[in-house]
Amino acid sequence: MAVDGTGLRIPDEDWLGEYFGWHKNQHGEVPSTRWLVCFDVLNQILQRVALHPRSTAETKIALPLVEQFGPDVLAIYDRGFNGYALPWLHLHFGSHCLVRLKKTFSPTVVYFIESGKNEGIFTSEMTYRARQAVAACGQTIAPKTCLTYRLIRVDLPTGEIEVLLTTLLDQNTWQWKHFGTLYHHRWGIETAFFTLKSFFQAAVFSAYTLPAV
Repeated sequence: MAVDGTGLRIPDEDWLGEYFGWHKNQHGEVPSTRWLVCFDVLNQILQRVALHPRSTAETKIALPLVEQFGPDVLAIYDRGFNGYALPWLHLHFGSHCLVRLKKTFSPTVVYFIESGKNEGIFTSEMTYRARQAVAACGQTIAPKTCLTYRLIRVDLPTGEIEVLLTTLLDQNTWQWKHFGTLYHHRWGIETAFFTLKSFFQAAVFSAYTLPAV
C-alpha cells in the first residue's frame, strides 16, 4: 500500500483559500488543498483519499489511518513521513511499513551509512515528539519506550545512497536485497494521482461553496 500526498487546485474563491490554503508561485497565489492517498499498488485500487487543508501536515493525516490497515499490508512511505510514530503504530496494530529516511534523520542513521553495511537492526528510544503523535491517535506510551526497527541501505545506479526503515525484522524471510524493488513499487501511486485528476476530473468543480468542495 503506497501512501502519499498530492496538491489540488480548487476554485478561485477567497473563502476556499482561507480554509484550505493557498498555492503560491511567481505569478501569485490560488486556492489549493491536499490529498492523502492510500493506493493498493499490486491491484491498482484506490483505498482512501483524505482531503485536508495545506496547513495540516500529511503525517498528521496518515497516522490515524494506520489502525485501518490489515495484517497483510506493507505500507510504503517516502521521506516526508519519516519518524518513529508511524512504525510504532504499524507494529501496535499488526501491520508493517517501509519508510524512506532522510540521511540525517538521526545519529543512528548517520552511523549506519558510515558503517557501509547493507542492513542492521536497531533499537531507539521514542522521542517526545513521536510519543505525542502516538498519543494524538489515542495510544499512550510511557517515557523511555523503545522501538526496534531494521535499516536497509540501497545503492542507486547514480551512486546515491538511500536508507529505508522497515518493521519487517526477519532477515531470512525478508532479504535486504529485495527492499529497493519493494520501495520502487511506491511510484505506482503516481498513476493513482493521474487517474484522479485526469480521468475522474477531480479538479473540475460544479459548485464553489465550502461544503460542495
